[in-house]
Amino acid sequence: MLEGQQPQPVAPWQQQPQPASPWQQPPAAGPSLSSDRMATALTAADLQAHGLEPELEQTAVGVEDEGDGVGVYCGWTRASGAQGGIELDLWSVGDPATTFATILANQTGEMRPAGLAGADQSMIGLSVRSGFGPFATIAVARGGLVFTLAIPTGQHASDQLMGLASVVLERLS
Repeated sequence: MLEGQQPQPVAPWQQQPQPASPWQQPPAAGPSLSSDRMATALTAADLQAHGLEPELEQTAVGVEDEGDGVGVYCGWTRASGAQGGIELDLWSVGDPATTFATILANQTGEMRPAGLAGADQSMIGLSVRSGFGPFATIAVARGGLVFTLAIPTGQHASDQLMGLASVVLERLS
């Protein structure tokens, strides 16, 4: 711009769009998440350290190709998370907003913002149902990672979920 000239206003269609939410941010640079890495995000020892009682020492793991990513399903009890067992389901996907919304849509009960440090979004519910129930759960999203952890309901469920979700985020950062 020459001295004495005033800046010209920019028409709205000429402005660069600004992301409206964390979902529209470009994925954070870093290692991609492999199914092996996701399957070791929590251990039976982690669960025990947080006051839970896993029935299985060896994590039962299932892996699925999700088309735009991978899903890993980990269980430490014979019952699923929805049946009051202990289950961690993780997805490394290209569309985390849809995956997160699907998790919330597939259960009933009060879910409230969890405010989990390091997460783009987190919701917690202490008496939720998904075909069975009740169970306690936390749903978390950060970048392309989305996960949900289900544990039995109980007096310490909120602290257990927050603590274990923090472990997952730390291990997968």
